[in-house]
Amino acid sequence: DKLAAEHTLSKEEYITLLEEYGAEEAAYLAEKARKEKEKYYGNNVFIRGLIEISNICKNDCYYCGIRRSNQNCERYRLTEEDILEFLSDKPQKTYNPFLLPDMEAGVDLILSEIEKKSNIWIYGDYDADGITSTSLMMSVLGHLVDDHDKLNYYIPSRFEEGYGLNKDAITQIAQAGCSLLITVDCGSVSYDEVEYAKSLGLKVLVTDHHNITDVMADCLLINPKKPGSEYPFKEICGCGVAFKVAQALQQKAGLPKQVLTEVLDLVAVGTV
Repeated sequence: DKLAAEHTLSKEEYITLLEEYGAEEAAYLAEKARKEKEKYYGNNVFIRGLIEISNICKNDCYYCGIRRSNQNCERYRLTEEDILEFLSDKPQKTYNPFLLPDMEAGVDLILSEIEKKSNIWIYGDYDADGITSTSLMMSVLGHLVDDHDKLNYYIPSRFEEGYGLNKDAITQIAQAGCSLLITVDCGSVSYDEVEYAKSLGLKVLVTDHHNITDVMADCLLINPKKPGSEYPFKEICGCGVAFKVAQALQQKAGLPKQVLTEVLDLVAVGTV
């Protein structure tokens, strides 16, 4: 109890460290957490992060808080800065969003339609990735629009409509006065549906992450797997792509960084 109190850990947390690493390493870890948590985190998130990473990295190393082997960190060329960035609730290192295809034109289209006070709809999906993508886009665009009645979303029914764009939903959205339809987590191969939307006078911007295995939609299409994409990492989820759009919007529109940090929990859920 005394040791736990000294290091501002719960008794259960300290016992966990003792059982896992022994008295000497547990004391070192707890002291490291006490010093570092105020600088980086708070509420003992740091020590819990160390425990989780140590459990994953069986070759216990310095960056997990253990002063032994650093084979895994050498293998993956990880530095202490890398680990702190990974655990941070305010990450700084991300790839340039404008490396994604059509990002520049897509963001310009969104901002242009907002300036015109157009009616914008987000078309999502019913799974965790699609719902978090929709929520993220609604949150970020909500910082840009003046009239929130002109910002809406549509999530198709898993049981009645299935995945992706469908013409009945597009008809309903068009009748509601939509000018710009933005998809999240879907739409890359919805060629027929996009053509139908365009025939109704809608502008369409697709943001997606799925493999392009069929005829590609003929519109602005932000997808790291689109042929010719220069984005370094192809496996981000739909919410990850939506976040990259948010980053680009934040940069172009001069929004505060808080607009991005407040949606990171959604990106985490969508990714996991």
